[in-house]
Amino acid sequence: MPSRHAVFPLVFLLLLTLAVPGCVKFKHALSVKPDGSGRIELTFGFSDAMLAHQGEDAFSFNRLDALIAQEDRGFVAFSAPETWSEHGFTYQRIRGYFEDVNRVVIEGDEDTNAGEEPPGPTTFAFDSDGGTLTISRCLLEQVALELTDVSASDPLERAAFAAMLEGLRIEESVTVPGEVTAAGPFEIAGTTAVGVIDGAAMLDEQGTVLTVWRNAGAVEVKFEPNGWDDAERDAWRDELAAAKEAWSAIKEGGSLKP
Repeated sequence: MPSRHAVFPLVFLLLLTLAVPGCVKFKHALSVKPDGSGRIELTFGFSDAMLAHQGEDAFSFNRLDALIAQEDRGFVAFSAPETWSEHGFTYQRIRGYFEDVNRVVIEGDEDTNAGEEPPGPTTFAFDSDGGTLTISRCLLEQVALELTDVSASDPLERAAFAAMLEGLRIEESVTVPGEVTAAGPFEIAGTTAVGVIDGAAMLDEQGTVLTVWRNAGAVEVKFEPNGWDDAERDAWRDELAAAKEAWSAIKEGGSLKP
């Protein structure tokens, strides 16, 4: 099970993915502004088959007390969850805001096997002028290390896994204030670097994608610093101020639900 205060319960999601029919889509989108502030947007999607098995508990990790605990880890506000359904999946999205990415700490899963050291947290080092964002431990590295290898399974096991993994997609993206020039294992798309682990990657007999991410280590995203104009800066400051005001109201009301 995930850490009691974990905002990003990766192991929990992966165990669900392999334990019941149906699948998971998970998207982790980090966006950093020129001044080092920004947000992390998390989108969870569960298939109808999985929700039929899990019920309302599937989204139970988005708890107010767990989010409040993240204020000690660099976050200054969280949005209320947005929920919608499409194409046989139900999705929930939540945003976490920060004023300085260098202060953000994302705890790893604390539940390890006997004798194993718990994984270290994910931290960030941002240099706007130098055009670098260093991520100590990417989401996809953690995912790849936790995923079960199924490439060497016998045909019957592979067939069973293939059915369970249909639709699986775990995506991590990083958006920085300038054109990305290098980003380790990530694919580059303008100012954004994107990485994906999906069902095909898990079933690949060569295990190429999983091997790459398991060995990723600290990733340095390099970019051409672009700054921002007054309109962009003011729009972002308005969004951040509104998010903090809404978060205060959520805490005062004692519930993430409207």
